[in-house]
Amino acid sequence: MFQWTHAYIGEEGPKTSYRLDGVEIARLTRRVDSDAWIALLKQHRVAEPRITRQCSSFETGKRGVELWAERHRERLQADVDKINALRRQKQARIGGR
Repeated sequence: MFQWTHAYIGEEGPKTSYRLDGVEIARLTRRVDSDAWIALLKQHRVAEPRITRQCSSFETGKRGVELWAERHRERLQADVDKINALRRQKQARIGGR
């Protein structure tokens, strides 16, 4: 399930982290030099460059992220399923000691 959350514990303001089944797939961030919003896509693919998109506002950025995620739902779900399976395996190894 897709869900907007805060990116960090204790973060104030709008929810900027877009997650699928608990894995961050995109994030909205504000530039410090201009207060413009930027969408960072493919956050879950740490070995690949992120895709960045300029946003005219927070709301348009949020909607753009949601549309991107819906268009790529199958691939994102497959990626997230792999990530979560690896996390479960790691937890099982740690818990099995």
